[in-house]
Amino acid sequence: MAAPTKLDIETLKKAAGLLKTMAHPVRLDIVQCLRDQEHAVREIQAAIGKPQAIVSQQLRVMRDRGVLSARREGTTVYYSVAHPFVLYVLNCMVRCVQEAEL
Repeated sequence: MAAPTKLDIETLKKAAGLLKTMAHPVRLDIVQCLRDQEHAVREIQAAIGKPQAIVSQQLRVMRDRGVLSARREGTTVYYSVAHPFVLYVLNCMVRCVQEAEL
């Protein structure tokens, strides 16, 4: 197996920013909800059982930081995961927790 490439500091800063964005239990729950398909805010709210204000706030943070995409259809906004790498990050975090029993 080849040695991993050493990353430059700018790439490491971007990676840290992504981890900071996702490092919130409500945000992780939202990403889980959006794993397979897009959903409207009300659907996300119902799925994770949090008040609309909290869900909207966390959706805005993740959308602004490029983790989620949003599209409007009439008065409804639908959210989806912007890039598959977001799901890879979630899966890696879950696996680390399960294997290390953190």
